[in-house]
Amino acid sequence: MNLTNQFLIAMPQQTGHPFAQSVVFICQHSAHGAMGIIINVAAGMLVEEILQQLDISCESNVFTRSQVLTGGPVQPEYGFILHSPVGDWKSSIIVSDDIAITISKDVLVAIAENQGPEKMLLALGYSEWGPGQLEAELSNNFWFTAPASQELLFSTPLTQRWQKAASLAGIKHPYELVQQAGHA
Repeated sequence: MNLTNQFLIAMPQQTGHPFAQSVVFICQHSAHGAMGIIINVAAGMLVEEILQQLDISCESNVFTRSQVLTGGPVQPEYGFILHSPVGDWKSSIIVSDDIAITISKDVLVAIAENQGPEKMLLALGYSEWGPGQLEAELSNNFWFTAPASQELLFSTPLTQRWQKAASLAGIKHPYELVQQAGHA
């Protein structure tokens, strides 16, 4: 099972920060582990504030006025730009034919100059699982999965992403899910 380009959705009973009611976009998944970005937790600042901290002058636009996200507990001092289309940036990981994650400054400069990707979000930090760790968490009912959707990634308000991600998995009322699977 490869979960690259899938949503990982926290079960309602998962209450630990930062994963309570989180939706994680899985950027990489292999036998070596998994890496993803939480896409529904605001970091309490705007993209333009990050650009100012990096001394990148910017024109105010829809991207610079968007919320920075808390992508996860690993390396929260680094920014990760999830974007579409893939483009030709210096340091990108291609997730799918039309989605990439970039960590190089050139994409931030392009965003500041209104020359960046058509769709994007910026997160501080990322989420990571070691070999077999994510699979164990799935079998222990910490998460369920759904196919990724660009609409949910880039257009859905943050406060609606957990519920909407659950609906992509066919679950109308995620609070009704139970923590443990039954055994006959």
